[in-house]
Amino acid sequence: MTALSPRMERPTRICTPSVNVDRCADLSVVIPLHDKALFIARTLASIEAQRPAPAEVVVIDDGSRDESAALVERIAARSPLTIRLIRQDNRGVSTARNAGMRAARRDWIAFLDADDTYLPGALAAFERARRAVPGAEVIFGEVCQAGQDSLSALELAEAPVLFLSDYFAHLVRGGPEVTASSVMIRRGALIRAGGFPEGVTVGEDSDTWFRLGCETRFAYLPAPVARYHIEDGASGWRAHQGEVPHWHQTFADWIARGRIALPRRRSAARFHAYSCLHAVIWQANAGHRDLALARLAQVDWQVAPKALWVKALVIALAPSLLRAWLRLKPRRAVR
Repeated sequence: MTALSPRMERPTRICTPSVNVDRCADLSVVIPLHDKALFIARTLASIEAQRPAPAEVVVIDDGSRDESAALVERIAARSPLTIRLIRQDNRGVSTARNAGMRAARRDWIAFLDADDTYLPGALAAFERARRAVPGAEVIFGEVCQAGQDSLSALELAEAPVLFLSDYFAHLVRGGPEVTASSVMIRRGALIRAGGFPEGVTVGEDSDTWFRLGCETRFAYLPAPVARYHIEDGASGWRAHQGEVPHWHQTFADWIARGRIALPRRRSAARFHAYSCLHAVIWQANAGHRDLALARLAQVDWQVAPKALWVKALVIALAPSLLRAWLRLKPRRAVR
């Protein structure tokens, strides 16, 4: 049986009882903060409402110019949560997350962006999944946008836990990617993977999830655990669609150095091709045909999902095919 056989690709569904504890004793929540004075109180309130509560909340103020840090100090003085504020010069979100990783005093870390919020029951769901799948070092759920419907805490408590032996196979099947506000990670696994890449401004967290996907196992909650307030923190990410994400370079480096173990190597290559083909489609639809064709030529078609490869090829070549057809059409009419 190969590493990508359908039987091995499928996640294992695990039914688990609900968790009834007052505090996640092994959990630190890390919040990178930069100029989010309008939203940080809402974010902290969503953590305070969690049952169980985390052992601590570590806020890394990344050189905020507004009242963000002062507001956190005022909230910490009256909150039942243990909130630690650490200040640093503005060095970017990856540096802030890495500082939080180092400062965390617990074995597990959950990250939450300063303008996002946890849904009711999120940390209880994480704790339930952690107990159900002791071999998993990354536990993640989904996110929903502001205004979208979400599950109640009771419904989230009844959501299944899926054990993913292969994160990349999950992604190629169309499963959601880990996001920075929907994940809980064993601190040691994150340190082994190298934390977050500093100096990268777009898709820096995807690089981290890729490295973790090469080295450890995941548990997945197929339900929203956090709300993404895109209208509050929009940073122009759509302008970067179609760009080569940083993890593609990491993939090339790790393949060259033999860092990806054989059971994951083929599925990681398949996901790399899958990601490239989606970028080809986006670039072609955006009118960047030359870029799309150049990237398509670099895709390893032997491991690429065949239906997606054909779709990308047709979309990238569509204008050329149309022009050829229009040139032939008058000749056929003459005949």
